[in-house]
Amino acid sequence: MSVWKPTPEETLLARVPVTFATGAAMRVKGRRWFRDTERNDIQHELDGWPEGPTQRARSTGGAVAWSALRGAALAVGVLFMAFISAFGGNLSGASSRSGTGSSNDPADEIEDFPVMWAAPGTIARTLPWQLDPARSQQKRYRTHLIVTDRRLVVVGTPFSEREYKRVDGEVLWETPRATVGKVERRDFKDGDDVKVVFTDGSWCRLRTSGRDRLMRYMVDRLDFVPLDSLTSAQGKAAEDFASAHAPDAEPPVVTRSEDVATSWLFRWPRDSDAPTRPGFTLPLLPKQSASSLWLCIGWCAWMWRGVLGVTFWPVATSCPEASCTKPLPGW
Repeated sequence: MSVWKPTPEETLLARVPVTFATGAAMRVKGRRWFRDTERNDIQHELDGWPEGPTQRARSTGGAVAWSALRGAALAVGVLFMAFISAFGGNLSGASSRSGTGSSNDPADEIEDFPVMWAAPGTIARTLPWQLDPARSQQKRYRTHLIVTDRRLVVVGTPFSEREYKRVDGEVLWETPRATVGKVERRDFKDGDDVKVVFTDGSWCRLRTSGRDRLMRYMVDRLDFVPLDSLTSAQGKAAEDFASAHAPDAEPPVVTRSEDVATSWLFRWPRDSDAPTRPGFTLPLLPKQSASSLWLCIGWCAWMWRGVLGVTFWPVATSCPEASCTKPLPGW
């Protein structure tokens, strides 16, 4: 196996770990289904897929019993934590989840939980079985979604706790970006899911810990600026940024936005759980638009850069007003 790389004509934007999502409501908790447009189970019709478990939604009574059991377990946990806290213990922790307790789609999140919705011959039916946690051993094998400006690619990567930074793998599936109609956030419960709708009407629901990175390049229509179109001064700034990173790193990404005064190329740590390009633009709003908040965030990030393991480099993609600071030379 080798590390997947884009062709010379395309731009690598993001790489995030993904699997098919898992139900969270009591009737469907821990379960998922593959459906046609009549809600029939189609997992046995998918080409090349190995046998998997046949799952059924819990009955209303079963869901109530499961909910009561879970509630009792949570109550015991709360009492235990209260007891520890009373004696000086501190078990609190911050949560970064953006989920919600209410569903906007009860038919597909509470009563049923399809992660594939596909009529015969549609794109979603071509997705690889390795995305299914019930068929692929997550402790030994991981799947990543790679996003470029031209296509989506799913790769499979052997996984080991001792080699958690390993990113080589095999291509399992790919489709042109033009076949993706839209990508939607699905926030019910955990807030880690996305729904990818293809232009033929089929769709899939995926879970990823890198949803924000994925949505940035799948939802926002960014205006990419080719490096060879930069002025000599702008190109020099981009080269200086790239030279500060590993020789085998991909070139930086430069984007343009008329609503942004100044942008920064931001590089994730090399040991990120989802390797990506060396940089992407992080916008700083014009001064009249909550600049104090952005300055506070920027100051905190700068002060904690050693702990976070990130580096900053000023590169502006647009400067619509004279008050912007540290623009890319010539803009």
